[in-house]
Amino acid sequence: MDYKRCRILCFGNELHGDDGYGIYVFQQLLTMSWPENVEIIEVGITGLNAMSYFENCSEVMIVDALTNQGKPGKIHWLDDNDILFSKIPLAPFEKKGEFQEKTFLEHHSHGMDVYFLIAAVKATVTPLPTITIVGAEITKIQMFVQKLSVPVMSAVAETSAKIHEYVTNCYE
Repeated sequence: MDYKRCRILCFGNELHGDDGYGIYVFQQLLTMSWPENVEIIEVGITGLNAMSYFENCSEVMIVDALTNQGKPGKIHWLDDNDILFSKIPLAPFEKKGEFQEKTFLEHHSHGMDVYFLIAAVKATVTPLPTITIVGAEITKIQMFVQKLSVPVMSAVAETSAKIHEYVTNCYE
């Protein structure tokens, strides 16, 4: 079986403001042409239910909103170890002003399902695909707000263009 396949998994909840970033990127990616061996999948908030998407492929790109990574709208390309083992301050909506250092796996803020997903995939999937996380720093998660903040919305087109350029160069 040919494992030269890339899957782009777009996470997010478009009913929670900036948490919908991955879904907006997904919609933008659908407007572009892609090589046959690239799949673009909206996974929403499925968490561990997305494990099967890491099988039978060479690379998985996760697109999701990020917290505590910098200025709102700033785009980051991270590998799975950056996410699982880096030290970060607690998310601002959890304990205002508290900046204890904890790893992503030690704290329970936004996106924990994605981090548990990566840990579970690394423990169970063989062969393990290359895992890249592409995300933008968000302002905050707002329940039942169906739009992105201005800086995060401005990151959607740039994120989509960068993903398209990278993937088409690698998989055509």
